[in-house]
Amino acid sequence: MNWPALSLGLAASACLTPVAILAGRRWGGLDLPGPRKVHLCPVPRTGGGAILVGVLAASAASGAPGPVAGLVAGGALVFLAGAWEDWRGLSPWSRLTLQVVGACWAVFAWSRSPEAWPALTAVSGWLAAVAAVLWLVGMANAFNFIDGLDGLAPAVGAASAALLASRCGEAGALSAGLCGACLGFLPYNGYRAKVFLGDGGATLIGFLLAGLGLHAGRADGSGVWAAPLAALALPAADLVATTVSRVRRGEVRGVRSWVEFAGRDHLHHRLLDAGLPAPAAAALLTACHACAAAGLLLLAR
Repeated sequence: MNWPALSLGLAASACLTPVAILAGRRWGGLDLPGPRKVHLCPVPRTGGGAILVGVLAASAASGAPGPVAGLVAGGALVFLAGAWEDWRGLSPWSRLTLQVVGACWAVFAWSRSPEAWPALTAVSGWLAAVAAVLWLVGMANAFNFIDGLDGLAPAVGAASAALLASRCGEAGALSAGLCGACLGFLPYNGYRAKVFLGDGGATLIGFLLAGLGLHAGRADGSGVWAAPLAALALPAADLVATTVSRVRRGEVRGVRSWVEFAGRDHLHHRLLDAGLPAPAAAALLTACHACAAAGLLLLAR
């Protein structure tokens, strides 16, 4: 674990989150209650900015090499797309396009440094690039889907980043910085949250974890599947479960309807509907994610 990077990310996020709360209240960046929401009053959804600054600070102080800098730059573009959606609104296809551009940026930076190419060793050339872009974009959105309970997304992000920090080689400082940024944000996002990540913050964390998982798979020799899945075990499981259930119910019949559909059938919604209190549901899902991630990494070794 890179403790200086973790400390810097934590300090930056903890100090800037109150600023993000004030900015959201002043300039209208509020998440209003609704049928799919569990909060009962408007909450600022501008907390992702504090995560971004924490990550940037840790990366800059650690001297991120080219592939890592490319991942951070791509993540910043993904964040901006989500933040614009939070503030002014953005069509799903426009946001998806910007996310693909950010992913291509990160993959191009990897391709310029062959020794840092992600752990997609089962395929080669342009197939590896396409697979990497799909993984980065898909997991950025999958992580956004789990951001529906107070404290769940930053807790999962911190756990994943901590598990990967010592396994992803030259990206270790970025992973530690992301862990610190999530930990610094978490007290403000716990039960009865004062601020939300917003689409910008949630997609940023998912995008970075997806890239860090690829780096870890290459660095520790765990192969194509173990480290990437460990980084995003809960979001990946939630994405599969909701997609299968929606297809079976006939609510999703193609790519367009899959991208645009919004329902109340994610794993955290099901736990709430089963009568579990929100704090207990968040704790249970975080614990399950951490155990699954650790198990995958141990199994690969």
